[in-house]
Amino acid sequence: LIFVAVQAPELVSRDLRSRVLPLYFSRPLRPADYPAAKFMAFFFACLVMMWLPLIALYLGTVASLHGGTQIWHETQALFPGLLIGVMWAVVLAAVSLWLASLSGRRAFATGAVAIFLFLTWILGSIIIQAETHIVGHLSPGPGGQAPPPTPAGVEIGGLFSPFTLMDGIRTWLGAPLKNGQVPDPHAFGIVYAIVLLALVGGALYGLVARYRKAALS
Repeated sequence: LIFVAVQAPELVSRDLRSRVLPLYFSRPLRPADYPAAKFMAFFFACLVMMWLPLIALYLGTVASLHGGTQIWHETQALFPGLLIGVMWAVVLAAVSLWLASLSGRRAFATGAVAIFLFLTWILGSIIIQAETHIVGHLSPGPGGQAPPPTPAGVEIGGLFSPFTLMDGIRTWLGAPLKNGQVPDPHAFGIVYAIVLLALVGGALYGLVARYRKAALS
């Protein structure tokens, strides 16, 4: 959250405030090319932030193992983590760049990114925790009984924040529930995926539209 809130305005706020975009767009460059380049640059920056700790942890774990079977088991567990990192990088880069582009002032842009990501996460967490507390914990009951169904409030609460959206999709795709904030949404997981795609698509469209408007002003 801190990284994207600080770095996203660096990419989009200054050129919007300085009104240098007509100079860029007066050359053979489509209006969508410039924000696309910004997005790709920020996506790879976020990806490095996601992947470096994961790869370092993997290398440290493999170095302490003995036998090819254990190493292969850890390697198999690494690739889903890398894919989850790609998903996080795409979502955070798209949403934070769009929010940062709404203001040419860096301080306002930083606040917009940080406040949106933090407050939506708090809102989603409150709904999830309150509903889970009312219904009861979602672990299997005594005697190996099946856990109760996921409360509707938990499923809906996970849709309010990019963080809970991604966590719900992670568990829906079969990742372990340990350390997860959102229980397995089961059939409701497709709704998480649709909302996440709509969020990313809407953010990228808003970013391109913001630059197209700035180029004409």
